[in-house]
Amino acid sequence: MRRVFGKIQLAAPAGVSWLSPRGSGIGMRAARIHGYGGPEVLRIEQVPIPAPGPGQVRVRLTASGVNPLDWKVREGALRDIAPLPLPFTLGRDLCGVVDSSGPGTSRFRCGETVMGLTDWRSGGAFAEYAIVAESDLSAKPRGISHIEAAALPLAGLTAHATLTSQHAVRAGERVLVLGGAGGVGHLAVQLAKLRGAWVAATTSRHHLEFVRSLGADLVIERHRSDLAALLAPVDRVIDTVGPTALAPIWNILKPGARIRSTVAAPAAPGADVGTYDTALVSISADSMLLAELAQLLADGQLRVEVQRVLSLSQTGDALALSQAGRVRGKIVLSIGQF
Repeated sequence: MRRVFGKIQLAAPAGVSWLSPRGSGIGMRAARIHGYGGPEVLRIEQVPIPAPGPGQVRVRLTASGVNPLDWKVREGALRDIAPLPLPFTLGRDLCGVVDSSGPGTSRFRCGETVMGLTDWRSGGAFAEYAIVAESDLSAKPRGISHIEAAALPLAGLTAHATLTSQHAVRAGERVLVLGGAGGVGHLAVQLAKLRGAWVAATTSRHHLEFVRSLGADLVIERHRSDLAALLAPVDRVIDTVGPTALAPIWNILKPGARIRSTVAAPAAPGADVGTYDTALVSISADSMLLAELAQLLADGQLRVEVQRVLSLSQTGDALALSQAGRVRGKIVLSIGQF
């Protein structure tokens, strides 16, 4: 379905129809790209408010988490494996209030506060409204803020996957988290400790105390070259940084050690990678697991760090901060009234 909005003719994402805007017809604001590239391709635009289809709900967003995935999508890093229907609204993490429900939905009533992930087919969460499969949403528990709820989904599910993919971390295992202060890293440190692991983490000198406060048994400044002297052989490495961070750690791994990366498929230069269990971690929406992680947050057993809260109109700034690195925890966009 196509709709003329101002002087621009817009196509609704697959499976989504446009809802006629009320009153003045202004619709909603969304941070969208019309092509791949740098910061210049991002626009904050007025677009029609979408209507939910079968199995979907419309969420009036209160907040949306920012992830490295978002600027990578903007740049086209995933275009070959996940081509987008352009123009496309960025963002996956969300918290908000159910505003409307499509046919075949029954889990949430209008007015309930939910959290979760959007998918590629129905657009993103850097907008005032988003269309989400009802099955991909969890109820926000009492005791956590909208900002915390928006920060958790992608990073939390990814951190959990790095610890459970194929073989789950067991009590007493030695885990090394590369990038222990980042969005995934700081949650992985905590979740590994909850599983009874001994945890070491690398980070910049600016975040050493922060990572210690998460419960890490050993925190190492990331540029140190004496990892072998500091660490006995480790059972699992969680890489949130990339190949350069992995390079010095191969000689401290136990035979059969598991390396899980959120950045690139691990490869041991000059070594037999077959000696190790390596994998690039990817995740999909899991509302039951997200509900469990959110409850850990509400119970005070897990903490999600939010370094900056910016507005929807500052989406470009948020992506620039994320791309520059050195973010402690997460950046979140505050979008609507809580």
